[in-house]
Amino acid sequence: RTAVWRWWRRLRWGDGTDEVVDLASIMETLMAIHGEQVLTDGVFNADPHPGNILLLRDGRTLGLIDFGQVRHLDLDFRLGLARLVVALAQRDAAGVARLERELGLLTRNSRQDVRYRLCSFWLDRDTDDVMQGMNLHDFMAWGEREDPVLAFP
Repeated sequence: RTAVWRWWRRLRWGDGTDEVVDLASIMETLMAIHGEQVLTDGVFNADPHPGNILLLRDGRTLGLIDFGQVRHLDLDFRLGLARLVVALAQRDAAGVARLERELGLLTRNSRQDVRYRLCSFWLDRDTDDVMQGMNLHDFMAWGEREDPVLAFP
């Protein structure tokens, strides 16, 4: 573990090399990996922050570490989650709110507009139509104020 950390610290931009890292390709790979883990394998890692994602020496291969906070998802939940992602892609606010409830999310006010924006942020995008000029802290506080979560799957 120490050897990997020492090597990782040396791999950084501005280290004098001319090697270009294809960030778009890396992000595409990362999203495909997470999609496969969740939707195919039924494994949800609740701690996928950048410190747990390593770019290996070849500049293309990713190493994922720290699977200490993992939940296994049954097939019905994965299918519901897939339907939720489709509803987000279709910008179907009513569908998103309904599917969140079916997956087990319970909120105090069941506000479709709030649920749609929060779910869009967590699973799809952080564009202006979602964030409406708020920073992350203010956006999360707004969501909690407008429609507090009572139960989360």
